Amino acid sequence: MSTEISIVAAIGACTGVASLAWQVYKHFQDGPKLKIRVQLDTLKLQPNSCAERVTYISIANTGKQPTTISQLQLLRFKSGFQRWLTLAPHKISHHFRSSPEYSAKILTPSAVERLPKELTVGRILLGAAENTKVRAQLKKPGKLYVAVHHAFSERPSLQKINPPHE
Repeated sequence: MSTEISIVAAIGACTGVASLAWQVYKHFQDGPKLKIRVQLDTLKLQPNSCAERVTYISIANTGKQPTTISQLQLLRFKSGFQRWLTLAPHKISHHFRSSPEYSAKILTPSAVERLPKELTVGRILLGAAENTKVRAQLKKPGKLYVAVHHAFSERPSLQKINPPHE
């Protein structure tokens, strides 16, 4: 009789641990997930005007809930530690707060869509930044990022901009 009880107890313990692991997984998978792509030197063609080079930014929501994109920024940090200090939660970095080496708000990311903009699941928001500013910041020391501020996070979602291979 004690063998059967031990088997049932072991099965119960295993299913309990599996259920807990599944709930933790679901907690982290819930909400919006932003996939950010940056394309340098893209030609922007407009009717009745000459083509200009821009840096395109596409933001796709591949998560399970919509979110609202409030602003886009360009941020340049000297190091990963400076980036961590700048973006760390206020409780941790209250006394050691840092600022990025460069910060610029992308004011009009798109002529069609204005910010703030709700980004539903499966939708893509396209934006553009002035290519000359991006290239000038890429030449300076440090790492340049696009920061996407949205409603589900206190910290922005970052995507590093890699310098082009020349």
